[in-house]
Amino acid sequence: MAGGVFDPVFRTYYKTNSVFMDNHLDDSYHKEKLDLLLELIGQINSDLELNKVLLSIIHAAKIITDSEACSVFLIDDVSNELILSIPTGPAGNSVSGKRFPMGEGIAGWVAENAESQIVNDVSRDNRFRGDFKPEIFQTRNILCAPLLNQSKKVIGVLQAINKKGGSDYDEREIPLFNALANQAANAITNARLHEERTALLSEIHHRVKNNMAVVSSLIQMQAMVEQDEGVRGKLLVNVARISSMATVHEYLYRSDSFSRLNFADNIKKVVSGTLSSFGSTDQVDTSFECGVVELSINQSIPCSLIVNEVVVYLLKYGFAGSEKGVFNLKLRTESNEKIHLDIEHSGASIRKQVESANNPEAGFHLIDVLSKQLQAEYRYHDESVPFTFSLTFDRSDRKGAGNSSL
Repeated sequence: MAGGVFDPVFRTYYKTNSVFMDNHLDDSYHKEKLDLLLELIGQINSDLELNKVLLSIIHAAKIITDSEACSVFLIDDVSNELILSIPTGPAGNSVSGKRFPMGEGIAGWVAENAESQIVNDVSRDNRFRGDFKPEIFQTRNILCAPLLNQSKKVIGVLQAINKKGGSDYDEREIPLFNALANQAANAITNARLHEERTALLSEIHHRVKNNMAVVSSLIQMQAMVEQDEGVRGKLLVNVARISSMATVHEYLYRSDSFSRLNFADNIKKVVSGTLSSFGSTDQVDTSFECGVVELSINQSIPCSLIVNEVVVYLLKYGFAGSEKGVFNLKLRTESNEKIHLDIEHSGASIRKQVESANNPEAGFHLIDVLSKQLQAEYRYHDESVPFTFSLTFDRSDRKGAGNSSL
């Protein structure tokens, strides 16, 4: 990171806020420390997962202070307690997660007063409350700095313990340690915001899926009591369509990424849901030849709906009169990011339903509109068995609603 785009900005900040830097800018040792700090800060800001950020902060603190152990304490705003998060050192695992009141101990004093402290002999400081595991690790000296976010609110404390070689911490180390603590506080804040956003998006997808499931169940109940077979069939088609969209949201809810999902797994669930909606699971042999294909929600929903419509046509027309239908879905991607989806089937041709502009059913219009949304080309091949519906499109991460063309 030294010499990178972050370097000049940080150097200006550090020089402005540090008397030490003004007095010792020519000291090659401390210039090396500053360069090291810049590199370590880059590592801290390279991740948004809170545990990884905390580990990077502790790693950086140990290196920059040359200490035996380091800890991050985070403030629980609800209980107004300090929580010892992922400490290092011989007793690290046994004391992780311990809580104590604000103001208690040296770290508690630093959190309450928002002021850095060096205590080179903890036995002479009445704020020191003793070690959690003295038989494993004994504290000799401490360097503590408050974690101040951009609003200057203390969100925790960064602590270094026991300078290596039996040395004392030097007052001149405080500006460097404070600079690390400030950057650490920003990284922790960003990681927390990311976790909150991820949880919120996950909950949204979960609620959308559940709401769609309720609507689907209501329509399905109506279909069960409907006397007119034509109306009943149309209701079941809409059940399958809603189920296809709900499946995408279910996978996004369970996924680590909201920008892409494994469409191969998703499409299997879509096909299974469509067959189940029509009570045709036992009447069709299904198989899949799918590579790993990741799609955004804006491509997953229209593609899922197209597959659903083709499967519905197969159940209504392709497998009509067949004792057992045979269905095989192939999904692959090429190096140029072009997606190929082929649905092979036995039975009768469904060219009329797939390609006829005079088809009064909504399914044809859905396939046509959704293909345009995907900027995809589709064709139906019935020159030889197995008959095949083919869909080809370029993978894209463009933004917008996944059903905007509807």
